[in-house]
Amino acid sequence: LKGVDYLEPGVAITVADIEAFEKMAGLKIGAGDAVFFRTGRWTRREKVGPWNPNESMPGLAVDVLPWIKARDIALIG
Repeated sequence: LKGVDYLEPGVAITVADIEAFEKMAGLKIGAGDAVFFRTGRWTRREKVGPWNPNESMPGLAVDVLPWIKARDIALIG
């Protein structure tokens, strides 16, 4: 979706990102679905080395949690 091989430290995946993906893919995530988010962690590690433990890893923004509950998502990974 973002056109990059990996997300940089501290980059958050937001509700707007997820909904943009739904629109691009022509689907709607709903009750009982399993949703997996790719941050490119291993690609980044291969290119620039291990994560600095003082940096935040990319991942879901806090505002995604109520969205997950509202959509009744069964599993995230």
